Amino acid sequence: MAILRFFAGVLESLDQDQAKGFLVHVLNPIHRITDESGDLSAAQGESIGKPLSMPLPKCHPWDIADIPDDLRQLGVEVRDFVQTKVGVTDFSRVWENLRRHTTEKREDRRQAKNQLVRSH
Repeated sequence: MAILRFFAGVLESLDQDQAKGFLVHVLNPIHRITDESGDLSAAQGESIGKPLSMPLPKCHPWDIADIPDDLRQLGVEVRDFVQTKVGVTDFSRVWENLRRHTTEKREDRRQAKNQLVRSH
């Protein structure tokens, strides 16, 4: 969560043209966090919310199940801030490129996995 706050703080101090230069770097982790069909949502469904084999130490005041929702909410807030800062057109161009790249990577992994299964 700290990195998202850091990104928002840095972008806030930059003008619009400067912020556009960092857009892909800022939006990449936000896309991974907020992507409903992505790696983090799959990890959340598999591990978060299920009982653990051993109890977690009581070192944090929050419930472990609340962390992904808080992180996703902060990701959405920072995403909206970035869109407002750089403008809809530039934001949409970079966001779509990230989405397309992510989809292609997933498809490549899926094909490699299927190829591996077929070869064995």
